[in-house]
Amino acid sequence: MMRAQWALWLGLLLVGAGCSTSRVVRLDTGSGTSLVHKPFTEDDSGPSTVRGGPWTPRFRKIFRKAGMELKDSENIVPLEGHKGPHPQAYHERVFDQLNGATANCRKVEECREALTRALQKLAKEVSTRGTDLNKLVTQGR
Repeated sequence: MMRAQWALWLGLLLVGAGCSTSRVVRLDTGSGTSLVHKPFTEDDSGPSTVRGGPWTPRFRKIFRKAGMELKDSENIVPLEGHKGPHPQAYHERVFDQLNGATANCRKVEECREALTRALQKLAKEVSTRGTDLNKLVTQGR
């Protein structure tokens, strides 16, 4: 019986992974990795001046101040319907939130706490269907 349950769960996992429309979204750039492939990002081609970029160096500076990296789990959100590239308004909004949250911290620990709180708030908004931030990353879908 136990073996049958594991086989069922494994089968559901494989089917779900292969058919999922969810994407993992990096909050800083709006790009990220899916379960199957890695979408094209600024990091792949060097800095882009499209949509007010380059954004990655700006976000990287905030994350370094907090002793964190862009690839950290706090910066990754599973998101259904994720579409890119995102408009400049998305990048500006996320940058303003993260920059504002860490503007007055002095110690790495303080910055990490402030950045993590801001990322949690953004994650909730970006994953809530119908919010402005969600519409920007899903192109209203």
